[in-house]
Amino acid sequence: MNLARCLEVLKENQRRQDGKKHLVPYRQSRLTRLFQPSLETGSAVMIANISPLLRDSDETIHALSCAALACQVHVGTNSLYSWNKENVLSARKTPGENSMTRELARERAKSSQLECEVKRLQLALAKTESRICTMESEVREEAANEMEQALAYMETECARRLQEAAETSERRVEKRIELITKTARKKMLGRARGYVDQAASTKYREWLDEEIDQRKFEEQLHQEERIELLDRIEELEIVLKDCKCVKDLSAVIDEAST
Repeated sequence: MNLARCLEVLKENQRRQDGKKHLVPYRQSRLTRLFQPSLETGSAVMIANISPLLRDSDETIHALSCAALACQVHVGTNSLYSWNKENVLSARKTPGENSMTRELARERAKSSQLECEVKRLQLALAKTESRICTMESEVREEAANEMEQALAYMETECARRLQEAAETSERRVEKRIELITKTARKKMLGRARGYVDQAASTKYREWLDEEIDQRKFEEQLHQEERIELLDRIEELEIVLKDCKCVKDLSAVIDEAST
């Protein structure tokens, strides 16, 4: 606000042509006191910083208004030198000249101290940034090594799990094949036994039929032989009867002859 007032007074003094100029209020703040030499006889450049945020609209408007005032103020020895000279001469006649000089010296000393402090802080900041960069590179390298180790471990673990899964799957397939083979063998053996039993039963039936036929043939043969034997026995009995009759007749004849 104080800087804006100083700029407004400078602008008004430039417009006045009657030689009556207003006193610029440089003493209202330390900032305007520091800017007094540049705004009176030196050169000054003003950079206006504005914010695109809506909540900073008031500050943006104030900064733009100050920038507009600064654009309309021309600092130079031709326009303000005579009035500044009179102002300085009148200021020298004031009784507070010594205090102002001492205050200005203190401000300059403080400014030099601040500049030294800024340089020291800049150097410390550069060292800190260098240290941070070194630490960041070390941390990145360490993180990269840890990530590489983790990836290697994960790769090894995945390979081991895949190997175990493959072995488990292979064992399951082998067991399934073995089970299928056993089942197929049982079925084949059952069918073979069925075929063997069927063949054996067929052969047994054939043998049994042959045996029955043979026995029937033997019985028939024995029956025929027995019939033939009975016929012979009957014939022999007839013959024996005839022989007995002959014997009896011969005995009768013998008795008759005696």
